[in-house]
Amino acid sequence: MYGVLVVDDEKEIRNGLGSQAPWREWGFDHVYTADDGPGALDIAAHHSIDLVVTDIRMPLMSGLELIRELDRAGYGGGMIIISGYDDFHYAKEAFKMGVNDYLLKPVNLQELAAAVQIAVAGLHKRQQDLAWHKSLDEALPRLRTETLLELFERPYRNEHEARLDHRFGQFGLEWLPGTTFLLILIGIDNMKALTESKTDREIIEMEATVEAAVQSYLDDRQERKSVLVRRKQGVWICLLGRDSAGSDGQLDTEGHSFVPDLVGVQIMDDVRRRSGILVSCGVCGELGGIERLYAMLREAEASIVYHRVRWDPEANREPDERAMGNDSIRILQSVKASAERLIVSSEEEIRLMMHGFPELAGSWEIRHTNDLQQKTFEWMHNVFRHAQKLGWRGSEWDQNPIVLWEHLERFDTLDSLQQQVTLQLIRASASIQEQFVGQNQIVYEAEKYIANHFCEPITLQYVAEHVHVTPVWLSKLFKKVTGKNFLEYVTDARLDKACELLKDLNLKVYQISGIVGYQDKVHFSKLFKKKFGMTPQEYRNSRVSVLEK
Repeated sequence: MYGVLVVDDEKEIRNGLGSQAPWREWGFDHVYTADDGPGALDIAAHHSIDLVVTDIRMPLMSGLELIRELDRAGYGGGMIIISGYDDFHYAKEAFKMGVNDYLLKPVNLQELAAAVQIAVAGLHKRQQDLAWHKSLDEALPRLRTETLLELFERPYRNEHEARLDHRFGQFGLEWLPGTTFLLILIGIDNMKALTESKTDREIIEMEATVEAAVQSYLDDRQERKSVLVRRKQGVWICLLGRDSAGSDGQLDTEGHSFVPDLVGVQIMDDVRRRSGILVSCGVCGELGGIERLYAMLREAEASIVYHRVRWDPEANREPDERAMGNDSIRILQSVKASAERLIVSSEEEIRLMMHGFPELAGSWEIRHTNDLQQKTFEWMHNVFRHAQKLGWRGSEWDQNPIVLWEHLERFDTLDSLQQQVTLQLIRASASIQEQFVGQNQIVYEAEKYIANHFCEPITLQYVAEHVHVTPVWLSKLFKKVTGKNFLEYVTDARLDKACELLKDLNLKVYQISGIVGYQDKVHFSKLFKKKFGMTPQEYRNSRVSVLEK
């Protein structure tokens, strides 16, 4: 049985979660509560806590700060965040810190049960791992990895040197302290999406394939002083080492390149060739020893975005495609224009519009892969919100934008994000156009406005402003729905009204011309004859003749 700690500054929520949830059924025989972070830390210091359920916003100490303090204290149990909708970005940050799940207030008991089940599964797994690694032979590889990861995840301290030297001797890595390294961070592209589409066994096999491919690359280079360590699922850190005395050159003693970007590209190409699996590499631009590995990894993390988020708008493009891309980027840069296109565009037209996505992404300030995902999410969400203003009755994305975010964050390359955005826009377009079958609401409003104002000097700009869309888009929508362009529609409306007024013999032709919006009666007569094949007077005479008969 386990112990759970519920932390929330709101008494009703804290007591409700602590006393009403069936914790004993879920495997917890001890339930503790705290109203703030310091109180929670005190309880965790004096009791065995296996799961923490905490609010993200609290006085004195936030939920994120509580998680950090628990981590510093060596807490290894599960963590569940509860928050309001506005705390979405904080919850996303919490995921990076290893929480099992986050739940929106008010907390649904079924959702809580599912989150607790995941946390308990993690607790069981940790217990099994501890039992599994009891033997020394199995513990040494794990200790080796932990020792190396300590160099990457925490700043180097001189006081740890003696302990590290002892560990290095145990693992056959006594050469590490006197070596200068090139650090490469390697990650499988779109790993989160892969974990959702493949079985655990398939993921393990994929990781083993990538690791073997990277090791083969190192073997081919005869990298005797190299380290390859798995950082987390689908991510590895690779060190290529050589003696410090030779650290200023671009080649090692075997004649291999030590140009950082080139080595990263070589690894990506080699893994793809050997395994067919796409990976991205982030490299540190400068070589360094073990005392700099922490900082070097941070630089490699920042640089991986340039391999995962890579675009070259002009590469392999024909001149007409470049022109198409320029038109597309102008549309995509306006969420209003993009939303309007969803209503009138075919699937192929949307795909053509998305040719400008690499340029759009290139205009954003991208510092990390997550920045691209976040910017893409914000852009799509704004497009969908504007489409709703145009008459779309909404979707799951409007009700819960987190659904859209959780979908996009599974993809971390430009190509995969562009593909996903295109598919989502096509899907949204189909939904919108299905709702707009028959008389389009926007066109209907425009037609009403024209019917009430056609005798005035009406323009496309005036009508577009009245129905809150752009003139260009209203023109296209008019053509799509009515089969006529705007000017043709207004002209027909005026001339049809003129036909009706010509039946009134008390009105002169020039008066009718002014009533329907034409101050120039000659121009009016020419338009009338073009449409009906006779002048207004001839039309009136023909109608009188019919009536006399």
